Amino acid sequence: MCPNSHEVRPGTIFCGICGSSILETCPDGHPNPLESQFCETCGTSMETSGELMPPGSGTALLSEQPQIESTTVSTDSPTVNESAPLVFEKKVVHVEKSVRSERDVELITKSRMRRRSLLVGAGALAILVISVALILVLHRSPTTTATGNSTTASGAAVKLTTLSAPQSITRYGLASISCPSASFCAAVDDGGNAYTFNGTSWSNAQSLTTNSLALISCASSSFCAAVDDGGNAYTFNGTSWSGPQPIAPGGLLDSISCPSAIFCITADVVGNYYTFNGTSWSTPQSIGPTNHLSSISCASASFCAAVDTGGNAYTFNGTLWSAPQPFATTATTSLVNSISCPSASFCAMVDNAGFAYTFNGTSWSNAQFIAAKRPTSISCPSASFCAAVDLAGNAYTFNGTSWSNAQSLTTNSLYSISCASSSFCAAAEYANKIFMLK
Repeated sequence: MCPNSHEVRPGTIFCGICGSSILETCPDGHPNPLESQFCETCGTSMETSGELMPPGSGTALLSEQPQIESTTVSTDSPTVNESAPLVFEKKVVHVEKSVRSERDVELITKSRMRRRSLLVGAGALAILVISVALILVLHRSPTTTATGNSTTASGAAVKLTTLSAPQSITRYGLASISCPSASFCAAVDDGGNAYTFNGTSWSNAQSLTTNSLALISCASSSFCAAVDDGGNAYTFNGTSWSGPQPIAPGGLLDSISCPSAIFCITADVVGNYYTFNGTSWSTPQSIGPTNHLSSISCASASFCAAVDTGGNAYTFNGTLWSAPQPFATTATTSLVNSISCPSASFCAMVDNAGFAYTFNGTSWSNAQFIAAKRPTSISCPSASFCAAVDLAGNAYTFNGTSWSNAQSLTTNSLYSISCASSSFCAAAEYANKIFMLK
């Protein structure tokens, strides 16, 4: 029984009804489970005589099988002595008890550890619930109300519809997807594998490397390019993939865009970019003194737009890059995760603070808040339609004027989305599923 006379199972250290500790102290003040014969710390008898456990008997007792015996235990309410440990007044109760085996001691230790883990988990859950509540309060259903230099999504844009049940295509995390048409997509994963979609089903994995494949961009069903985290590029000709082409050995390539089979551009984390002419990759070139480029998108070989980690945008005319154009008027320290440019007169991008920006061929718009969770990817097949996804598994659409409210597709993180048109998109869930959308 516990100090409040509730029945408890042997081997437990807390009462399942009231939560009281199932412990008593020896004459020297060491805590022990109730019904112990001898103190587990000093070996003193738990009886009032203070007799010590015979030498070596502690080991013997622990190694023996449990035996049934009779004794008396203390169950009354405690009396406090300021100069001595907390003890219980004696009330004689005849009970049956067993001597603890080594297995019992092990179970008690594990029980204590589990209880600590549960308490930590419960605290973390409480923090999570409070955080979600705060987010819901701070970010209620979006309206068109202006907020300084930014606005919030209006919810007017069309929502996406799932074309079929999500398909699990890999046991690794999906990193990137590209769909130049509704009848062809390609995706890559963290395990170094590539996959293609023929309009109906996905292929089996094709291993390209032991490195993680980070990004892929397809101009058509007969040309794609992918990069890995070791500074290598790979190209697809509609049938097979090339071997690794080292273009930034040891470097991390974190963006790629291929508007055609004879022009691609990729950038690394130290501010260099590399171009592909249909045959080979260039040596590293620098835009100029800048933070590293975080995303790049090309509508053609004569127009690209890129963003860096310092809140600047750049445009490329096929020969030269523009001077940096600051755009993050609301969140200057936010990192743009993705940019998409279907033409030289329109681009859109999202940052990790939940804001979206658009480009009209001359200048960037103010920030527009669209997501409470961090957006990870955006795809715009035209100036009148874009789709974006975030880490909470939500999708958002843009109709040329305003953004929709969040639309939940999954409870897992969505890392990449690619739209061939306003009627076909594919989103890659990091947990290995592909969502085909319209």
